[in-house]
Amino acid sequence: MDTAQIHLLIVEQNDTASNSLTSVCQQLNYHVTSVPEVAQALNILPVREKTFSQSPVFDLIVFGAEVPEQEICPFLERIQTFPEVNDIPTLVAAHREDTKKVVACLEKGATDYLFDTHPPLLLKTRIDDCVEMKRLRDQAQTHLGLLQLERDMQIGRKIQTDFLPNVNKLPRPTGWDIVAKFHPARQVAGDFFDAFPVGRDKVGLVIADVCDKGVGPAIFMSLSRSLLRAFAEQHRPLNWLDSLTGELPAEEVQKRMKRQRMLLSGGTSALLAVELTNKYICENHGDMNMFATLFFGVLDPATGTLTYVNGGHDSPIIIDSTGNVKTRLHPTGPAIGVMSDVDFDIEQTTLDPGDLVMMFTDGVTDALNPQGEQFGEERLISLLQQPIVSVKDMLDQIVENLKTHIAEADQFDDITMLAARHNPKST
Repeated sequence: MDTAQIHLLIVEQNDTASNSLTSVCQQLNYHVTSVPEVAQALNILPVREKTFSQSPVFDLIVFGAEVPEQEICPFLERIQTFPEVNDIPTLVAAHREDTKKVVACLEKGATDYLFDTHPPLLLKTRIDDCVEMKRLRDQAQTHLGLLQLERDMQIGRKIQTDFLPNVNKLPRPTGWDIVAKFHPARQVAGDFFDAFPVGRDKVGLVIADVCDKGVGPAIFMSLSRSLLRAFAEQHRPLNWLDSLTGELPAEEVQKRMKRQRMLLSGGTSALLAVELTNKYICENHGDMNMFATLFFGVLDPATGTLTYVNGGHDSPIIIDSTGNVKTRLHPTGPAIGVMSDVDFDIEQTTLDPGDLVMMFTDGVTDALNPQGEQFGEERLISLLQQPIVSVKDMLDQIVENLKTHIAEADQFDDITMLAARHNPKST
């Protein structure tokens, strides 16, 4: 044990004598702070109004044989009430005939004792033993703390997983396959997805990515997902839609008519959910300083119409029946949680038979291999362009390619994918 790294606080009156504890410990190369009175030891320790950062950190407190038990015992009781110092071990020296002092101090919490006729080697052994016992105790407490943290993380993971839909129980409208894959980088994640009925005959498709990773973003994720689902399932009247009355340019009239058609075809749920979620988060949880990119689409399985809001998210890719990139669904507004008073536009596209829309988070394209190379959109698109046996098989193949690419490197971001395919009509 490196004695120079051990800081001792020694309380003894005759600290300059050649055989004093202070002199011997200094000869043994310990880092020593010596005071003659117990009251001065209390002044040095953070047991009054000073903060812990303003006080030196001691590994052991040593009392000389001449310090009476009447002063040591109140000191031991006092420091037990301060979390910053109540785990510092204490070593009490006593005259050989003064067993009463030893017993009294041990009963008040002293760690160990030694008699004043101590050779330097015995003193060093007692000091090192006290410090090592504290180190092992701290190590055990840290281990227990980590075990508790691990348990809490597992509980958090279970709660968070319960917020997400079961990938095996997603909506299955006739003529469509809807499949998701979710691989968090940590035990609690920042990505989320959802697929759920909207109204009587439509399906909501959501994928989102919360900034950062860990417990905080996971809580933000759970909040955002719950709000989106709750607001999307509200039935609001449409009397708040854009009015076409008044003198407006023909181009603006056409724009508003298009907007109304999209709202009436299912966009109301998506637009309301995104706007209200963004407003609630900004006004009630702005101090979290978190935001989420998201894509919220409302699919009409009967017509193939997909009405959507893209809040700053990676643009979903539509692949047609021949394997070509048909279009990208680019952002129509900012991420949620950034500003309260912002406008989100809605757009609309059509998924023809054989078309597939692939929604994903940047954990897919930004995944790094051991050499620091990203998986990239080109690799993703090339896999999407392969002949499709089933959407599930396609996503499984992408996951396997990602695992091969990442290899021994760390998965630093959540990997989330949500795909919907309009199955080709049978001939």
